[in-house]
Amino acid sequence: MRSLYRKNSLKHTQYLIVALPILGLLLIPFLFSSPSTSEGDSDAPRIVIVTPHNEQIRDEFENAFEAWHAKRYGETIEVEWSVPGGTTEIRRLLVARHEQALREGRGASGDADLFFGGGSYEFTKLAIPTAMDTAAGKVSASILAPADISDSVLAEVFPQSTLAGRALYDTDKRWFSTALSTFGIVSNPAICARLGVPVPESWEDLADPRLVGWIAMTNPGQSGSVLTAFETILLRKEWRTGWHILLRAGANARNFSGSSSDIPKRVSTGVCAAGVCIDFYARFESQAMRDAATIVGDPALDRVRYTAPVGATVIDPDPIALLTGAPNPELATRFILFTLMPEGQALWQFRRGAESPSGLHGPRKFELRRLPARKDMYAKYASLFIDNENPFLFDEPMPAGGAVRPLIPTIFNALVIQPRAIHEEAWLAIISHPAYPKTTSGHAPIVSSDDVSDPQLSRWIQLFDALPNVPAPGGTELSLENPASLEAIRAGWLGGGWKSEGLWPKEEDPESALRRLLTRNAIARYKIIVDEAKSAGILNP
Repeated sequence: MRSLYRKNSLKHTQYLIVALPILGLLLIPFLFSSPSTSEGDSDAPRIVIVTPHNEQIRDEFENAFEAWHAKRYGETIEVEWSVPGGTTEIRRLLVARHEQALREGRGASGDADLFFGGGSYEFTKLAIPTAMDTAAGKVSASILAPADISDSVLAEVFPQSTLAGRALYDTDKRWFSTALSTFGIVSNPAICARLGVPVPESWEDLADPRLVGWIAMTNPGQSGSVLTAFETILLRKEWRTGWHILLRAGANARNFSGSSSDIPKRVSTGVCAAGVCIDFYARFESQAMRDAATIVGDPALDRVRYTAPVGATVIDPDPIALLTGAPNPELATRFILFTLMPEGQALWQFRRGAESPSGLHGPRKFELRRLPARKDMYAKYASLFIDNENPFLFDEPMPAGGAVRPLIPTIFNALVIQPRAIHEEAWLAIISHPAYPKTTSGHAPIVSSDDVSDPQLSRWIQLFDALPNVPAPGGTELSLENPASLEAIRAGWLGGGWKSEGLWPKEEDPESALRRLLTRNAIARYKIIVDEAKSAGILNP
């Protein structure tokens, strides 16, 4: 496999994200450009695909597409991969590269051909044209380009244009769903049994006080899949209840990684008992453990479970898109077509080495454990599938909440990650209080301030759960507690709509300024809880 850039470590990714505003866009062309010499050492036509997908997916699709293309078009081609980080990081890099190209009057960047993998939110945003004032005048262009996929192919692949309220493809043909994902909980039943807690089945179970230090977490600002899971919790459970869950689950976290793929690994090794996870990461880890158990004859190695909370998850498309200015748009469009055809769809869910009577082949080496985006695959080939799951039977749209998602990373970072030590200490004070309801068996409920009669404990829980007010124009404030205020806060702060109102220093990024204000408020509240708990002897001084 030819890879232009491999994600060697979380540290490298974090350095890159921090350096982008400072080093600007000097690094960006190198992240997406082809090397001067190819590992393949051939003059065959090639495409460069930017992706967050893991090595197993890249390997299977590269080999299958190259074979399919040679058979169908009689031409040898090569696939090269650029893997600069997760979906959220890739979107930032694509936006930065695109804006640089517009400023320089190039109209479009042109080092990579395709963006493959990630959630529909990122692709929907990238499909929106970017408008910019330049020396040559106002320019507008989209990062994603329309692909030459015929209407007849779209009708065949997507007999319905939406699933559970989400589009399966862009009507302007700027992106197309190749796989479908659910979001839930990955768990280690053996560790849960050792801790004396039931295997988590609902989002609320991640807030169980008995799981302090045992939850695997990822920063939602660095993972699109975890951000989607958090968004699902906040919309399915409603805004305030959702934050009760996230604040407690965050306090239960062992630590915060920068990659969601780390979560099932930490759970499978027993470092953590459970965590929020996209379905195929959990299934892939489960498959690896099951294979290991079979090889060595130790059933104990089969120790990873995935659960999609009933009525509280979401189906999200995992798209592919042609990049504006692609060096090889014709070959790139063929790759898109391959991912939508049964030959490409079979790779997601067929068992390793499986073959249908019609000649469809499963993956060669790695069972990918993903759900195909084509509805007809489930009716025609279910007997060859690994997982007995059909997302097209799930059709419960997500509640509306357009302003929710952009605010989640800022709020979570400010209330949980930045003040992590004192946030965890405040949670320990609350659950150690003599009046806190103790759960000795079964699933522990979320305990709110209304559920306890002790006035001190009730006040602590109120302080812990509070969402701060946010400064607004005219010396007013808007409450994060109120969902009706979220759109104004998002547009005014994150969208920069209030940049002339003097709400943050001119030299400071408004998102950073908002996070700083929220963190300061959170620390003050948590400190009250901790100080009182130490004075009462509930926590050690």
